[in-house]
Amino acid sequence: FMSSSTHVQQLFGSKADDEPEDFIDSLNFDDLDITNVTDNINFEEIDGLMEKFKEDPRVQEILEQGLDVREYSQNVEKLLETAEKKSVNDYVSQQQSLVDLHQEIKSCDSILESMESILHSFQFDLGNISDEIRSLQDQSSTMSVKLQNRKAVAEDLHGFIDKISLPKKLIKNICTADVNDAYLEFITSLNEKILFSQQQSKQIQATKDIDPELEKLRIKAVAKVREHMLHTIYTDLRKPNTNVQLQQQAQLTSLKKFNEFLMRYGKEHAKEVRVAYISTMQKIYFAHFREYISGLTKLHSEIGSKNDLLGVEENQGKGFFSSRFAKNRSNVFSMGVPSRDLILNQLEDGCIVLHEAQTNKQTFSYEVLFRSMMFYFQSAVIAEDSFDSEFFNQKVDLFNKIFGKASMLFTESVSAYVSSSFDAIGLLIMIRIAKHYSEKSKDRVPKLAGFFDNLIGIIQPRFFGIFNLHLESIRNADAKVLGYPDPSKKSGLGPHYVTRRYAEFISAIHSLNPENNQTINTRLAALRTQMQKLLLRLALPLRKIPRLTDVQSKHKEVIFLINNIDQILY
Repeated sequence: FMSSSTHVQQLFGSKADDEPEDFIDSLNFDDLDITNVTDNINFEEIDGLMEKFKEDPRVQEILEQGLDVREYSQNVEKLLETAEKKSVNDYVSQQQSLVDLHQEIKSCDSILESMESILHSFQFDLGNISDEIRSLQDQSSTMSVKLQNRKAVAEDLHGFIDKISLPKKLIKNICTADVNDAYLEFITSLNEKILFSQQQSKQIQATKDIDPELEKLRIKAVAKVREHMLHTIYTDLRKPNTNVQLQQQAQLTSLKKFNEFLMRYGKEHAKEVRVAYISTMQKIYFAHFREYISGLTKLHSEIGSKNDLLGVEENQGKGFFSSRFAKNRSNVFSMGVPSRDLILNQLEDGCIVLHEAQTNKQTFSYEVLFRSMMFYFQSAVIAEDSFDSEFFNQKVDLFNKIFGKASMLFTESVSAYVSSSFDAIGLLIMIRIAKHYSEKSKDRVPKLAGFFDNLIGIIQPRFFGIFNLHLESIRNADAKVLGYPDPSKKSGLGPHYVTRRYAEFISAIHSLNPENNQTINTRLAALRTQMQKLLLRLALPLRKIPRLTDVQSKHKEVIFLINNIDQILY
């Protein structure tokens, strides 16, 4: 609107308020006459325009009608001039309207200026409000941070007070309550407070105030826990006919946390408890194993005696005044029926239950008793090792301290049997059993494996000693005493009883020597050589049989040798 008012003033000037006739006469339209313009005419441009207008339909129409262009132009100019005057008259007739419009525009301009001023003021106020809002936001953010910080401080302070303070109820429970599962919660809380106090700076007054009280409670708790653990060890574990593993699970497993508390805050007391436990378990196991070994010994069915050798006369040792002879002599040189090596497939079966065996009046060869003893001992050692590692919270080696006397008991019992045994097959089975348990224990309890290896070291020399006795009995055997073959009898040239012993014996040794022990193979080769010589000595009388020719006698000798060799190979 402001620009429109200015344009009206420029168009009509100050004379817009005069009379219409004077106003019209004063108008100057010279500047609007384009025919008077002669300066700066570009004729090249005019040529271009002529070419352009030449194509104009109206120009073409004028030319086709044969009209004079100048006359046509003058007519047009007159028409334009007439139209112009009419237009001016129209503008003049509307002068008052234009003046009113001009006044209204000026009024509008004033109003708009006022509105503009108001809007500028409003904009300024909005800017101030925006600054105030921004300031409030900053203050709110600052207050929020302060609030969070205060909450964090409050929580930390609350946690600090909770951890550093000693409630009267906790003090009373630690000093007067019985030591049981609930007491574990009290010492756990005490442990947390002690650890928390140790982590704090000694410059904090609260820590200085609480440390003496914590020390008093620690001493009291350690004393009560020590007394409870010793009472459990000396009373509950030493009850007659106690199942050690069940008692460990029922009583001592629950004391693991108590023991950890002692190991941390009362090392001397923890050592005392450990010594008491070791001493108690040593006595318990020793008593159990002594009773078990004694009971098994009564179930022993003896096999073999000093007279039960390959090259000894069949009836030797069976006289009326003979002090001892084998009850199961048939198993001295063979596996027997059922085969004695079946025990090697039952190495992980349970041990012999004494009262059941005694009730059923069962008896067993020593290797069966040996397997039961070794399985019982190994199971106890492994179970105890597992419990000790868990209870004392570390890998401990208590084999010698707990099982030292018990292992000596087993060793003495086995040594007593081995020293008087003449059962080579039984001893070899025992070696196989001990090797199995040694391999099984090597990674778990190395000292237990050493125990089994030590037993092998005791059994093996005796086995080779008995083997040498068999070898010497064949080497020194008197063919006449053993009995020559009698060709006059129906089966007189059949396998000799010594041959049957030898065949069964070497078959058993081979089956029990899957590793092809070189020492055993060497002894077997020597025994085979001596057996061949004995067969030749036994067959010697067949070379000169009365009433038979040399060829017939030789025939009998060959038959005897073939029958014996066939017995061995079969």
